[in-house]
Amino acid sequence: MLLLVRAVDCRSSRTTSNLKNSSIVALNGTELLLKCPPAEELVRTHMAPDFEYPQLVRRLDWFHDELLVASYQQDVVSDINRQWWVSNKRIDLVKPFYMLRISPLLPEDGGTFRCRLETDPLFASDVSSYSAHVLVIVKPPPPSKPQVTSYTENSVTLTWTMTTALAHRPILRYSILISQLDDENIRVFSTKNNATTAVISSLRPYTRYSFSIRAENAAGHSSFGQETIFRTLGEAPTTAPVVVSVTNGTEGCVDVVWRAPPITNGQIVGYRIMVHKVGNAAMKEWYLKGNKQSLCSLAHFSEYMLSIEADNGFGYSPSVTVKFVTDEKSPEGPPEMIQLRPLGSDSVMVSWHEPLSPNGIVTTYLIHFKESVGQKPYKTIRLLVKSDESSKSFSYNVTKLKPYVTYKFLLSAATAKGEGPKSSPVTVTTDYAIPAIPQIVNITYECNKDVAVNWSPMSSPISFYRVLVESTDKPSMYNTTEKKINLGGLSSNLKYVIQVSGVLRSIFDNGTFLESNFSKPEVFEIKENCNLQSSICSSFNQNCVPITTRQGKVEGSSLSFTIIFLGVFFTACIGTIFICMLKRQCIFVKQYLKKTDRKYPQESISLVYDANEAVSGETITVGRFEKYFEEMSSNDNEGFKQQFEEIEVETAQILENSEDQFEENKLKNRYLNIGAVESTRIRLHSGSTSDYINANYIDSCDSKNAYIATQAPLPHTFTDFWAMVAQEKSNVIVVITNMVEKGRRKCDQYWPQTVQTTSQFGQFNVTLASELPNANFVHRILHLKTSNCIFQERTIHQVHFTSWPDHGVPDTVFPLLSFMNYVSEIHSTGPIVVHCSAGVGRSGSFILIDSMRRHLLQCDRINIEAHLKHIRRQRAKLVQTADQYIFCHKVIRELIKHGISRQSVLNFSYYVNFLYCQQLPDGRSRLQMQFDEVCKCLHSPPCESGTGFVVLPGYHRRNEFLVGNWQSACDDLWTSLWEHNCQTLLLIGSDVDVSDYFTEYFSKEEKKTKTGVKIEQREENKFYLHNNEDELCVKLVRARPSSFELDFWGEMERIQESVLQYHNCQMMLIDNSNSSMAFIICALQSAACQMEQERFVDVLPFISTYRYLKCGCWKSQSNLEYIYEKLTQLAVLQHRH
Repeated sequence: MLLLVRAVDCRSSRTTSNLKNSSIVALNGTELLLKCPPAEELVRTHMAPDFEYPQLVRRLDWFHDELLVASYQQDVVSDINRQWWVSNKRIDLVKPFYMLRISPLLPEDGGTFRCRLETDPLFASDVSSYSAHVLVIVKPPPPSKPQVTSYTENSVTLTWTMTTALAHRPILRYSILISQLDDENIRVFSTKNNATTAVISSLRPYTRYSFSIRAENAAGHSSFGQETIFRTLGEAPTTAPVVVSVTNGTEGCVDVVWRAPPITNGQIVGYRIMVHKVGNAAMKEWYLKGNKQSLCSLAHFSEYMLSIEADNGFGYSPSVTVKFVTDEKSPEGPPEMIQLRPLGSDSVMVSWHEPLSPNGIVTTYLIHFKESVGQKPYKTIRLLVKSDESSKSFSYNVTKLKPYVTYKFLLSAATAKGEGPKSSPVTVTTDYAIPAIPQIVNITYECNKDVAVNWSPMSSPISFYRVLVESTDKPSMYNTTEKKINLGGLSSNLKYVIQVSGVLRSIFDNGTFLESNFSKPEVFEIKENCNLQSSICSSFNQNCVPITTRQGKVEGSSLSFTIIFLGVFFTACIGTIFICMLKRQCIFVKQYLKKTDRKYPQESISLVYDANEAVSGETITVGRFEKYFEEMSSNDNEGFKQQFEEIEVETAQILENSEDQFEENKLKNRYLNIGAVESTRIRLHSGSTSDYINANYIDSCDSKNAYIATQAPLPHTFTDFWAMVAQEKSNVIVVITNMVEKGRRKCDQYWPQTVQTTSQFGQFNVTLASELPNANFVHRILHLKTSNCIFQERTIHQVHFTSWPDHGVPDTVFPLLSFMNYVSEIHSTGPIVVHCSAGVGRSGSFILIDSMRRHLLQCDRINIEAHLKHIRRQRAKLVQTADQYIFCHKVIRELIKHGISRQSVLNFSYYVNFLYCQQLPDGRSRLQMQFDEVCKCLHSPPCESGTGFVVLPGYHRRNEFLVGNWQSACDDLWTSLWEHNCQTLLLIGSDVDVSDYFTEYFSKEEKKTKTGVKIEQREENKFYLHNNEDELCVKLVRARPSSFELDFWGEMERIQESVLQYHNCQMMLIDNSNSSMAFIICALQSAACQMEQERFVDVLPFISTYRYLKCGCWKSQSNLEYIYEKLTQLAVLQHRH
C-alpha cells in the first residue's frame, strides 16, 4: 500500500508507518515516523502499563539499506541512558515503541528501512523483523522548451516534454508563463492535469509572446523552463467588401465594381472573386488586386451567384454575395426533339421542345415549310410564346396543306436578341384527300344481258369503288376496281336505285379507308320488250326511257328561285367583305387582322362544351399543377375526396335520366343499375326491332364524340357490339378489364379464341389475325367484314390492358401512361371504343386521363373537375370511386412532370440528351428529377434489403424474373426455384465473391429442403431438383460484373444463348452483394425486348414498378444513368441495322 502525506511545515508535520512490509511515499523536508510493529506489539502485550523501561526487549536495531542507523541494546552498557544509539542528529528512537523518527527528511533518506527485534524467547520469537520502503518526493526539474504546433490569430497550441525521475512523480499539473513582449503584460495559465500539451487562447492577433513552462508535484513546483517567443497570426478582415455595381458589358461578360471592407485589419493585398452558376456545381474563380473587373466566358441569360472576399495577408474576409443574370442572346441551336405527325390530308402536327441553349426567354418560334419538290420559297409561321408560359414543349397544327404532298419543315427559335439557327430539314407526307364523289354517266341494257352502269371518277387515285344497289329487297353492296359494273339477275318491273362511292386506302394505315359520300341516286327499271326506264339515258341508247326521281318540280320552282336569289345575295355580301379585308381599308378589319396574326403554339381553352353549359371547377396551369396536387392531397387526400363528393351530388340526377324505357333494353345491360344515358346513347341502324345498345358518345376536351364508353358486351349483344363498331367506323377498341376477376365473370369473349380463326356474330365475321401480348397489355389485330359484303373488310385494333383491378387502381402510374401513348400511336378512323366491365369506372378513368393527355399536347391548362362533370352528363358514374378520381390526378401529375417517356428508337438518343441537359427551375436536371421522383426510396429511415427474393415483371410477363440476395446457397433458394419452376439461375459476382457459393450447402450429408425436394449436381453448372413425382433441371449461368462493363450487350447475348431453350420460364438472378446490378439487368433486358418488338422504348414503367416491389433497389442516380447509357448504345445499333 502506498501512503502519501504532504507536509507544509516540517516542524509539525509527520508521516507515520503502521503497516507491515509497506511502501511509504514522503515529502522532502517533512518528518517521518517509522514504526516497528513487532516491538510495539510486544510492548503493548507484555509490558503494560509501564512502558518506560522495556526489560523484555534485549536488542532492537534500525537499518537503512542494511546500514545500522539506530540501536537499543539492553546488556551492553550499565547506564540505561546510553543504551539508546542513533547515527546522526536527524534520527531518533522514540519510546516506548522503538519508532524511528527522521526529521527533516532528505532525498538521501530514500531506501529500505528494517527493524530487527531480539527478545526473551518466553514471550515471543527470538528474532523478528519488519521492513518498509521509503520514497522521498522532491520538486521536479523544469520542463523542456515548449514548441508551437498550431496557431491562429487568437490562440496557439503548445507541446513540451517532461523528463523525471521516480522521486519527481507524479507530476500534478503545469503552469505556463505567458508574457506579452510589447507591453510586458504577464499572466500564468495552469493546466488541469499533467498532459504535456495546452491551447492558449485569448491572445491578440499579430502579437509577440513568450511562453515558458514549470511543473508541479506534491513536493512543490519547479522553476520556469526555457522560453519560446512566437508571434500570432494576423486577423483577416472582419467585414465584407461592398459591391458597387454589376452590369452587363460585352457579349458574355459582366462588369463588376466593388469597394474595400470597412474594417480591413491591415492593408488589403487582393480580392478573391467566385462566380457560381445557380443550379450547377461548376464555379469560376479569379484573384485580383484592383477594385473592378470584367468577368467573361459566362453563359447567356443564366443566373449566377457572385461572391467577393478581401485578403489582407492573414486571411479572407466574410464574402459579399450578389445574384445577377447575364444578358440574352439569340439561341445557339434550333428547337429540340422535332416530330411531325400527319393528321390527315391537309394538316400536320408539329411538336418540339425548347432549344438546348435558348440563351434567353424564347419569345417566338418560326415554322418554315414548303413542298419538297419545286422551287417555291419557304412559307413561315411565326408563333408567339406567352409571357407566362412555363412549359418547354410545344405543338402546332399546320393546316391548309395539299393532300399527298411531301413537305419539308425547318424550325427555329428567337429571343429578344434575334433568331437562332434553323433545324435540319424534316420531311413528312400528308395523307390522301377523301375522294370526290363519282358521277354515274350511263345506264344501258340489252335483251337477255346484264344492266351496265358506267361512272366517271372526279378525282384520282381511287383504290376501288363501292356500289350500293337498293330495291324492295334487302340492299346489296359490291366492290370493284373498274369504272363500271354489270348487274345480272335483276327482276323486271322492279325499280332499282344505284349509288357509287370512291374509296381510297390511307398511306399511313392499310386498315384505314377514305371513302367519299355516295353519288346522286339514279333509278332504273327493266320493262317488257327489253326496254329500260332510267333516270339517266344517253342519246345512243335507243331503248332507254327517261324516268324522274323528283316530285313537285313545278310546285317548288318559286321556292327554288327564292333560295337561289338569297344565295346570290349572301355570296355578294361575303365577297364584298372579303375584298375589303384584302385591301385592308377598314380600320376594324385591320385591327382584327393584327390580332389574328398573333398565333400561339398552344390553345388556351377547350371548345367542346355547349354554350349554355356551366363550366365549374378550377382551371389549373401546368406550372401550378404540382402545388395544386399537394394542397388537394394533404390530410389523406381530403381535398380530392370532398371534390369528388360534390361531383357525385351534382351529377346524381344523370342516373335517373338513364333508366331504360323498355324491358327489352334492360335485358341488354350487364348490370341492372347502369344503363345508357338517353340523350347521348348510340342508336343502331341495323334495322332490328331495337336500336338500343348500352353505349354513349363521350367528348374529349377538344373534340365531340371522341370516345364511345360501353359495357363489356354480353353473349346476346355481341352482334349489336360489332354493328356499333362498323356503324361508327371505329377501328380502335380499348379493353380495361380481365375476363374473370376475383372469381366473377367480368367480360365475355366477343372475339375468336385462337389466331387465324374466324367467329361469326350475326352478319359479321371477325377474324383474329394476330395477338401480341406483354406484361401489361395485349394488342390483337382483328379483321371485320360482313357476310353480305356491305363494306370492305376493316382492320380493328383491340388493345387490352390487363393491369387495372376492378373498383381499384394500378400500383404505379407509368405502365398505364405508356399504354396510353401506345394507343395514341394507332391512327383512329372514328371514335375510340372503351369498355371495362360496366363501362363506367375504369373506362371513365381512361377517358378522363386520355382527354387531359390530348389536351396537354396543345394547351397549358386543364380543368379536370369540369370535364368529369361534363362527361358524367353523357354517361353516368364515369370515374366510379374517389380512389379512381385521385389516381387520375396522379397520372396527370406524372405526365406533366415527365412528359412522353415512350420514345421511338430513332428519337431515343435525343430524349436521353434532353434528360441530361434540360434543367428545372430548382436547378436539377430532368434525369436527376426522374431518379428522385421514380427511383429513390422516399421512406425515413430508408428501406433495408432483407434476405430473400422478389418477383419482378419483364416485358413479356408480370413474373418474368426472380431476384434473390442469399449470401450462399440455402434451402430457401432451392424451394423458390422449385415453386416457381425456374430453369435458369444467373449468379452475378466475381470469381472471388461467388466461387464457393454452393460449397457449404453440398458439403452437408443431406441435401434436401424442408418440403422434401432433393438437390443433386449431376453435371457441371446443372442442378437437378426432384421429389417422388417430378424433376426440375436448373441451369447455372455465371456473370461477372467486369464482363458487363466491357461489353454489356455482348454479355447479355451470351447469357441469352445459354438460356434460349428456357425462354418461356422464369429466371432467377442472385446477387449476394446487395447491389443494384440484378435490377439493372432485368430493366435493360425488358427494355431491349420492348425495343425489338415495338421499335419504341419506355424505361419508367420498369424502374417504377421495381421500386414499388422492392423499395431501395436503386442505390444511386448512377444506376439510372447506366440504364440510359446502355439503351442508347442499343438504339444506335438497331438504327444502323
